[in-house]
Amino acid sequence: MENIALIHASQTLPFIEFLEQNGCATESLLQKAKLPIALLDRVDGFLPEKQLWKLLDVVANSEGLKDYGLRVGKEIDIQALLGGLVSRLAQQPTLHSVLDTFCQLVKEESSDAQFWLSISVDGKHHWFCRGGVPGIKVGQREAEQYTLLMMVELIRLVTCSNWQPKHIHLQTNDKAAYKDCKLFNHCDVDFGQTRTAIEIPSYIANTLDNPAWYNNLSTPELDVNSLPQKEPAKDFAGSLSQVLEFYLQEGSTDINTVAEFVGVSARTLQRRLAKEGLGFTQLVDKTRFKNSIPLLKDKNNKLIDVAYDLGYSDPAHFSRAFKRWAGISPREFRRQHAL
Repeated sequence: MENIALIHASQTLPFIEFLEQNGCATESLLQKAKLPIALLDRVDGFLPEKQLWKLLDVVANSEGLKDYGLRVGKEIDIQALLGGLVSRLAQQPTLHSVLDTFCQLVKEESSDAQFWLSISVDGKHHWFCRGGVPGIKVGQREAEQYTLLMMVELIRLVTCSNWQPKHIHLQTNDKAAYKDCKLFNHCDVDFGQTRTAIEIPSYIANTLDNPAWYNNLSTPELDVNSLPQKEPAKDFAGSLSQVLEFYLQEGSTDINTVAEFVGVSARTLQRRLAKEGLGFTQLVDKTRFKNSIPLLKDKNNKLIDVAYDLGYSDPAHFSRAFKRWAGISPREFRRQHAL
């Protein structure tokens, strides 16, 4: 594994909103899944995707919601979910090219996501396919449920219709969870397949009868300026640093705790960092220093709050660490660089 499978924190919103709207103990469920409570207030970073899938598994089992993924998927606001990707999808002339572009761009939101298009031998059908995230086993059933409905909603968005699939492949063998879903009332479903896939007639995939779909997206919230400012790192140290950025406020900088978050042993974590010429403590320091700069430049942030945001229980510890990194105190840095 060269990198950690990351997902943008904004992708957790539909699942968290469902929990809050249904009176679930959201904080407790997040803690069980080892997701940061900070998700209730911020969604501007990256998380280990495994922990999101763990949340789906925890909720399904502790709340008795074996169709949790389907329930959340039914409430999807596909435009909000796609965010800045919509602007680039809207430049494509056909459903085929929209989905093909989505398959490429989705890695900006989920680093190891596997989506692709295939065409039947006779050319009459396209298949919109999803293979899951390699190495993540927990929560597969619920993740597939949710992703399937997201894929359908993307097709509906582009075709400006309430389009219904006629043929679907599912990796799960759990038929019970799908029996009450109206999407499957007039649909052939093959369970136990090697991929999740939706069949689309090629005459639909190759034309865009209603190009108005992208005209309806010309809103300030969906312009090119709303694109994510950064993508998931492609190296192990970089992706671990992005994970640390989100967990710092939780005070989760113990190597064993962080190793558990990313699904490796502490020894493996140290070995992989060593290959990139880094130690764990060094990476934590670099991540804290990088995150401290914009916080200190904003004069509205109190020094004590900056220290807590970086995971320090004592502001004096932060001051000493910052002086070690920068050669000057946080107060002096702020005087020199305040916005």
